[in-house]
Order: sequence, then C-alpha cells, then structure tokens
Amino acid sequence: MVWFSQSIPRHAFILWVALKKRLKTHDKLRFWEAHADLSCAFCQNGPDSHSHLFFECPFPNLVWNGLKVKLNLNGIPDIWADIIGMFQQVTKGKTLWSIIRRLVLAATVYHLWQERNNRIFKSKRRSHIAVGKTITDDVRSRLLSLSFKSSLNVDRARLVWNRP
Repeated sequence: MVWFSQSIPRHAFILWVALKKRLKTHDKLRFWEAHADLSCAFCQNGPDSHSHLFFECPFPNLVWNGLKVKLNLNGIPDIWADIIGMFQQVTKGKTLWSIIRRLVLAATVYHLWQERNNRIFKSKRRSHIAVGKTITDDVRSRLLSLSFKSSLNVDRARLVWNRP
C-alpha cells in the first residue's frame, strides 16, 4: 500500500512512518515535555495523535472528505484504523483507481503533517481548501507522468482529475 513504483517517495515515507505510528505527535511527546502546550495545531482540543490527525480532527476531516469525493469513496468512515483496513482491500493491483487512491492517501497524510508542523513551528496557516488543492495538484502532477491504456475507468479518472 505504501511502496509502489508510482508513489511519490517523500509522501510514501511519511505514510509509512504514520502507519507505524512513529510520527512525533503530542501524545508521544507529553512524557518528554510535561509543561509544554501540546494542544492540537488544528482544533486546540487536547493533544494530537495519529488517529486524531488522520482524520478525527475537524480540519483534517474537511480535507479528507473533500478528497473522498474524488476517490468515489464517500461511504468509508473517518477513523484511521478503518481507513487503513479498507485501503488494504481497495488498493490491491495496478489499476488506475488503485494507484490514485494510494497516491491520495499518502499525499493527504504528508500534507496534513506538513500543515500541522507549519502551524506549530512557523505560525503559517492555510485553509482546508488550499491544503486539498495542494494534494490534488501533487496527485495530478504524478498522474501526468504515467500512461494508461484507454478504458472507461481511465476516461472517468481523466475527467475527475482534469488529466488530458
């Protein structure tokens, strides 16, 4: 699900670390920095964690729900463990939609992690629309470098992702 030939390496690496629950989220740092302000950078409601950042918190949830429409995955829940379990099933194989789903998941995790860090360390904030557009642009750019045989699924993906 993470390492495949069409992946974007920096996105895949952050997704891999997130899947191993090794990102330095506040729930892991609270033991080291007992007196620091460890509230979520998006909602300020307690410390962030992997499940909170992906996608229980309102801001990441807005980003994710906007992308689920493009993936035709409206029915999946917004719980990290459920998403990963479902993606393990729907991303098998080398179909275009399997590749797109893996690219979007990795890009979403990467850019949400970047947005979180920018808010904490650089005091820079973007809207959920701007983050979603960045994710869409990254995936679209990667798709432009790939070639697929024409089919109904490929044509549908071209329309959804504005790919020539």
